[in-house]
Amino acid sequence: QGFGGLCTGTLVHPRLVIYAAHCGSNTQALVFGESTNSAAKIAPEFCQTNPGYSGASDQGDDWAFCVLAEEAPVPVTPPVYGCEQDILFTGQEIAIAGFGASTSSNTGSGTKRWALTRLDGISFNNNIAITNGGGDASVCSGDSGGPMFVRYPDNSWHAFGIASTVTGGCGGTVASRSCAQARRRAASPTAACAPRHAAAPRPRRRRRRRRR
Repeated sequence: QGFGGLCTGTLVHPRLVIYAAHCGSNTQALVFGESTNSAAKIAPEFCQTNPGYSGASDQGDDWAFCVLAEEAPVPVTPPVYGCEQDILFTGQEIAIAGFGASTSSNTGSGTKRWALTRLDGISFNNNIAITNGGGDASVCSGDSGGPMFVRYPDNSWHAFGIASTVTGGCGGTVASRSCAQARRRAASPTAACAPRHAAAPRPRRRRRRRRR
């Protein structure tokens, strides 16, 4: 709330939310729950947009973050990080989520929705992922900053991008910003906040056993 419009965010740390830089930094409160009418609201300690963001065509730099004044009341979905990015490939099934509109006329926003779709392209050098090149589920106005999730072999979900821009209107082709890169650049706890998508199982961190 406070953007002058609706945006979604992605919670990657109990006190850190990542969202899209084009949403601005005038954030008065972040809402957690199944709708924007939820009573679970937290004021940010501060928010900052990427100073390198140059406008709508700069999807690779379209990230910002808010540090919360207190811990979020929902589970954290950790980001894909470092060498874990090897799990991503074109054609892979992924999940998307957001509070945006549900129709091409941009109505129905304010309710958290999620869908399965596929990863249609990814550029690690440019920090951009593309989805919905073939008519699968996609995003609409208000979903900016919402997460893209990938399922790990242990069935845990991890965020690997946030919605930036959509080509072709509601439900069109989406360019997404890499979560991992934004997290590395964001200062403080980690990076960004946002509601978790409804149907994903609660994420579990993988534990590695030491060999003796």
